[in-house]
Amino acid sequence: PPPQPRPGPATNLPKTTVLGIPEGGKLVKQDLDGFTSRYILRNGLTVIIRERHSNPLFSINVSVKAGTVNEPDEMTGMARLVRRSILQGSMKRSGYEFMREVARLGGLFQSESGYDRTTYQITAAAESYQAAIELLSDLVIKPAFKPDQIKNAAQKVMLEARADNDKPSDAAIEGLMSTAFTTGRLKRGKIPAETLPASFTAEQVQAFYNRFYNPANTVITIVGDVFSLQALGQIQLQFGGFAKVGAAVSQGQGQSSKPAAPA
Repeated sequence: PPPQPRPGPATNLPKTTVLGIPEGGKLVKQDLDGFTSRYILRNGLTVIIRERHSNPLFSINVSVKAGTVNEPDEMTGMARLVRRSILQGSMKRSGYEFMREVARLGGLFQSESGYDRTTYQITAAAESYQAAIELLSDLVIKPAFKPDQIKNAAQKVMLEARADNDKPSDAAIEGLMSTAFTTGRLKRGKIPAETLPASFTAEQVQAFYNRFYNPANTVITIVGDVFSLQALGQIQLQFGGFAKVGAAVSQGQGQSSKPAAPA
């Protein structure tokens, strides 16, 4: 009899994930490299998952490509202010309630702003993964941006600027940047004048967020004791509704080189 055809490589595309995935959360592309998987969702979000089962822990990092290099010269510190305003809370829960829920999970939350990105990260026990995803999605994609919250955030940014000016390492880096570059945003550094963030308006904060906080400008990285397809399903569910302000998710956005099964 003729030889049976060899089975092709496993695509690892989920036939079913979780119910109720928004259209923007549908999977359109994947790349596999050992225990590391890279997925692209229809809304443009990039998800990278690395399985590591040696410890019952996981870490999820939401990185937005928004930092010092994206700030106009007259708005130094805006990336920090937006991050601090986001940490003040969402429409659903205050910043204090967010931190209390992270602590209840036994987790650790970290956030920082750099030259080219702003990050939000939770590290916790593996059984808390689903709750952590819900907390991060609510924080990052549904900020309240209330005037009093922005005012409080500006005060925190000014305190940060004062502390950074007193750090020899930060002062050295700022001096290096101003010497190495003759023009551009890196030359002026990332430490704002102490009084500058307080002059920014709520409209300016919202405009910066609307421009840079969108799925195509965001990468979610997950490392730890998770199974890729299950972890992906929760990302699809919680971040599938993430969309750029004023833009609808297109059916043809992000065409895949591999056919994706229905999610």
